[in-house]
Amino acid sequence: MQEEKESQNLDQVQEQSAEEELFGHMHVSHVVGIEEHVFKELPKVFIDGYTLTKISLTSNYVNCANYLSRSGASFQGCKEFSNNQLKNVRGIYYAVTNPALSLNTRRKMSRNIDLTDEIIRQIVTVHLAQTSGFTQNLDIDAYKQKLLIFYDNYQISVYDKYVKAKILKFPLEAQQGHLAISRVPKLPFPLKFEKITDLYIYNHTVSFSDEVIKFDIVTFGGDAQLIFNPNYNSVTVNMYSPDHEQQTLSLASRELYMFSHRRPRNENVD
Repeated sequence: MQEEKESQNLDQVQEQSAEEELFGHMHVSHVVGIEEHVFKELPKVFIDGYTLTKISLTSNYVNCANYLSRSGASFQGCKEFSNNQLKNVRGIYYAVTNPALSLNTRRKMSRNIDLTDEIIRQIVTVHLAQTSGFTQNLDIDAYKQKLLIFYDNYQISVYDKYVKAKILKFPLEAQQGHLAISRVPKLPFPLKFEKITDLYIYNHTVSFSDEVIKFDIVTFGGDAQLIFNPNYNSVTVNMYSPDHEQQTLSLASRELYMFSHRRPRNENVD
């Protein structure tokens, strides 16, 4: 009986050892997972997941695209302040309110990007002193709220209420090369628009069998057009490109679509 028990314990130890060994052989890698979510309306600011084009339906956005000239004298970027630390951030953000604090100068406030952190810290300290009501003995380490800071040679803006845009993939209806057409939810608010029958996105020509609506939006890192079919019937779309075969699709009545294309790396690639 004792020998049988010891044998079972040995088997369990060997099994556990094999499991740990197998676990140890697994590669450490980052895998993109998709979380499904039902949207009743289009987000005000988001990134198209098919082309990584930044899209904003509103002027209340902060585009964080780090730039540094070859000479180093001109620069632009964004930083996030959290737990008394400044870190570089990218992407696009929805600014819920106007900047909490903004500094603008006619001359370059700095020609050295290495001095930017010091200037930003001074401005953040001023902002925290104003919001806390203390001008002396300010404990900046105790400040827990995150801040988004946009900066370039001429301005620094501090945002205390903001939302980072998410990368979203809505149902894909068609694709021609790097041009992706997806069906998206309705607008969150009215937008200026124009009626069109033709659309041009880089070297793609898109023709509609009937008039459609093109809404005014802001894009970065590519081109995106928001198209609505106001007709009671479906609209046929013909897409032409010298680099791809002609394609045809149908836009359903009263539905909203996104035509999106990443910025070409060069003129010969599309």
